[in-house]
Amino acid sequence: MLAPDLPAAPRAVTTLLAELVQAHGPDLMFWGTSLGGFYAFYASALYQLPAMLFNPSLFPDQTLAKFGVGSFTTFTKGRPYHFKEPYLADLAELRQEAFDRVDPARLRFFLAEDDELLDLS
Repeated sequence: MLAPDLPAAPRAVTTLLAELVQAHGPDLMFWGTSLGGFYAFYASALYQLPAMLFNPSLFPDQTLAKFGVGSFTTFTKGRPYHFKEPYLADLAELRQEAFDRVDPARLRFFLAEDDELLDLS
């Protein structure tokens, strides 16, 4: 299992995903939660590989516009990073690309009802 500490810039994440797919081939399965869930969704759509999505942010450009622009630290390693407002447009483009290519049969969703950001209606 690989668990990379993703960069803040969405285009840098897509480069990292391409490198992982090239290095590990078609046996990959993507897993992610929240923004990582979005990137797992995106990678599944782009590379037609399976993904397990745990409370994914499927509209991260909208969610992060409200809650995610600024300076933070990564959850797992405590590395400081700055999520910049121009990244929102990149996420919107990636979201559209993913929705245009997604194969729902490759996805498994796991949703917690107590996630304050998910609209479960």
